[in-house]
Amino acid sequence: MIWVIVGGILVIVAIFALWIRSRDKKYSKVFTDPHYVEFAGALPRMKAAALSRSEDGEDDDEEMPAPDDERVLQTSAGLAVFYTIHRRGDRYIHHYSVSLAGEYTASAVGIGFSLYFASLLGIPIEQLTLQLSEAGVFHTEFTRSGGEQAAFADRRIETLTPEAASLRFTRCLRQRESVTVTPMDVTAAETQ
Repeated sequence: MIWVIVGGILVIVAIFALWIRSRDKKYSKVFTDPHYVEFAGALPRMKAAALSRSEDGEDDDEEMPAPDDERVLQTSAGLAVFYTIHRRGDRYIHHYSVSLAGEYTASAVGIGFSLYFASLLGIPIEQLTLQLSEAGVFHTEFTRSGGEQAAFADRRIETLTPEAASLRFTRCLRQRESVTVTPMDVTAAETQ
């Protein structure tokens, strides 16, 4: 009887060890210089597409974007990002979500890449509102006035070397302790 219990415990420990190893593999791909460059390299396309849709007045309240939507990024490491801009009167509300597709998103990933995204766009972290949905998706918003939006649209996103991308991401990762992430209010989001 004791051998059955010991055998069961060993099986559980082995499964847990394999699960931890698979998570390590996933995160080891996310936190690499080539991944930071891949992420930054997609941002000009995403920004241009989001700006275009906001000027067209298209409704961006769709729940699931089309797979070929230029505002969407699915990185080789499994990071999923969706960027929209809503025009509300003379204000432009920028929103992007960050998650590991189909998996739990650790705060180092969600907050780190949310801050990296803002940094690449030239947005100070003090202007960001970060929220976490019940599904574990990190949502970030910032607002621009009409004049700020024009300057934002004209600002180019710099091309980063792997070393520069790593330094920038590391800086953003260090700043994550200085931001507050609040739970997303689903009822408020549904009424907007």
